[in-house]
Amino acid sequence: MYIAACIFSVFCSLILPLGCALALCIRKRTLIRPLLLGAACFTVFQLFIRLPILQLVLPKMAWFALMSAAQPLLYCSFLGVTAGLFEELGRYIVMALFMKKRLSAAAGIGFGLGHGGIEAVLLVGINSAAALFMAPMAEPGMILAGGVERLSAMLMHVAWSVLVMKSLRDRKPLLLLWAVLGHTLVDIFAAWALYMALPVWGIEAALMLCALWAFIFIKKEYEKEKNLKRFTCMAMAAAMALSLAACGSAGLSEEYDEAEVLARAKELVLLINTLDYEAVCGQLREDLSGAISPEELENAWGESLEKAGAFVEFKSAAAASQESKSTGENYAVAVLVCKYENASLTYTIFMDVDLNIVGMYMK
Repeated sequence: MYIAACIFSVFCSLILPLGCALALCIRKRTLIRPLLLGAACFTVFQLFIRLPILQLVLPKMAWFALMSAAQPLLYCSFLGVTAGLFEELGRYIVMALFMKKRLSAAAGIGFGLGHGGIEAVLLVGINSAAALFMAPMAEPGMILAGGVERLSAMLMHVAWSVLVMKSLRDRKPLLLLWAVLGHTLVDIFAAWALYMALPVWGIEAALMLCALWAFIFIKKEYEKEKNLKRFTCMAMAAAMALSLAACGSAGLSEEYDEAEVLARAKELVLLINTLDYEAVCGQLREDLSGAISPEELENAWGESLEKAGAFVEFKSAAAASQESKSTGENYAVAVLVCKYENASLTYTIFMDVDLNIVGMYMK
C-alpha cells in the first residue's frame, strides 16, 4: 500500500505536471514562454524571496518569534497572507513586465500550469520519488492525500493566473485583489485545519470543492475568449471583403516585381506551416506588430491547419495591386492556393512596396 501511495503521489506531483507542460508545449508552441515565466515566477518570488525572509530574516525579530511560539493561529494566518501577497503580486509583476502582448486566457493557463507545476515538482514530487527507495516515513493515507492536494493546488494556481491576467488585460485591479484574497483564504484554511487536527480527507474535500470552482472558472473564461476570437475572425473577414470592394483593383503595378511578391508570400506561408505563430506575427510591418498576438493567430488558424495535415505543394499563385482609397497606399496582394494532405487552403497576403507584410488572411 505504501509503494502504491508513493506511485500515486509521484504521478500527481511529478509525472502529471511535467507531462501536461510537455503536451502544452507541443500542441501550442506560443504557450512555452508563459509556461516558463510561470515557473520562474514561483521560483523567484516564493523560493528566492519569501521563504528566505520567513526562515532567515524574520526569526531574528522578537515579535515574529513570539507570534510563532505563542500564537499559532495568528502565525498560520500570517503565512497565508504572505503567500497570497508574494505569489499573486509576483504573477502580476511578471505578466506586466514580460507578457504585455500575451494577455489571453490561454496564456494565463500556461502561466498557471508552469507556476503550479514547478511548485508540485519541487515541494512534493521529488520527495515522493525519493520515498519509493526509502523506508516508510509516513502513512499511505497521508501520502495519497498529498497527491490529491497537489491536483487541487495546480487547478487553483491556473485559475488565479487567469484571474490576474484578466485583471491586467482589462485594467481591473479589483480582480487582482480577489486573487490575493482567494489565495490567502485557501492557505489560511489549510493551515488552520491542520493545526486543529481536522480529518485530512475532510480538508482535501474542501480543497477539491475550491478546485472544482477553479476548473469551472478556467473553462468559462477560455470558452468566452474562444467564442470572442471566432466572432472577431468572422468580423475581420467581412471587413476585409468590404475593404477590397472599396479599393481599386488591377494587375500588379510597376512598383512591384511579380516574382519577388510571390516569393515573399510563399516564404510567409512556409513559415505559417511551421506553426511558429510568434515568428509569423513578427513578419508584420512594425506599425502593425501589435495588431494581433500569437495566441489570437493560433486560435484563428490553428484548428484549420491541424485538420489540413502536412503541406504538400503550392497549387496556384497570382498577384495583383490594391490601392486603398482611404490612405492612397498601393498594396501588392498575393493569392496562394495550397494543397495539404487533407484539404486545400487559400492564403491572401498583403504587402507594401518594401514587401513588408501588412495583412494576411486564410480560408
